[in-house]
Amino acid sequence: MATMQSKHERLKTYQPAVLKDICASPASTSNKQHAKPAPADLGSPGTAAWSTWEARKAATRSVLEAQARATEAAFKAAMQRKQAETAAAREASFQQQYSEVLDGLMGCGSGIMQDISEVLQYSEATQRAHKAELYQQWSSQVFEPIQARIHDAMSRTSVKQLEATLQAASDAYIAAGSKRPCFLDHADAEQYDPMHQLAAASIRVPTGDLVDPLKRDLLKTQTEKALLSNAAAAAAAAAAEAGGGTSRSYGSGGSPRMG
Repeated sequence: MATMQSKHERLKTYQPAVLKDICASPASTSNKQHAKPAPADLGSPGTAAWSTWEARKAATRSVLEAQARATEAAFKAAMQRKQAETAAAREASFQQQYSEVLDGLMGCGSGIMQDISEVLQYSEATQRAHKAELYQQWSSQVFEPIQARIHDAMSRTSVKQLEATLQAASDAYIAAGSKRPCFLDHADAEQYDPMHQLAAASIRVPTGDLVDPLKRDLLKTQTEKALLSNAAAAAAAAAAEAGGGTSRSYGSGGSPRMG
């Protein structure tokens, strides 16, 4: 009670006009806004305090608005500077790339033409290496075995045998030509067949066991088809064998009997 009384005394002693204004305007208190003092109270201490508070509030608002404007202006200036720097960097990068592409097209130093030339050289070198590898495989797997077999077959035939074979073929041609004219470019098999004369003396070597690396893809397809056909034939034979081992007969009642 003493505390409340001391508060009222201080309020009544130091700011009586403010207490009067608060008590006289309940609507302003409910809206949390201070009403402006009446013209008759302009010279009171409460009116002076109000004016000081309004002036201080206006000054504070002005300072805050100025700070906000300065912050906004600084932000806009920073954004514009950043955009200008980004545009300048993009333009510099474009100019550099354009210069490099143009120099490359003109054949000056490194560039697109140099890169294309290197790619083409690498491709040509790769193709040459691949061809060389295929040739080595073909030479070792096809040519050399055939040459060795031909040399072995020729080593078993003497020179006299070859001369005798060629002489017999020549005599047969002379005998056929003495009867009627014959032409080797269009031979009549009934009159004279030179291939038949030389077939017995020809050197033949087997090549069925050789695998040509140049025909690897073709031979792979043929091998796969052969494996599939062989598997199908084996399955059909197994099914026929299994079915043939069991016979069925039907009695008078129509029920099957296993034999």
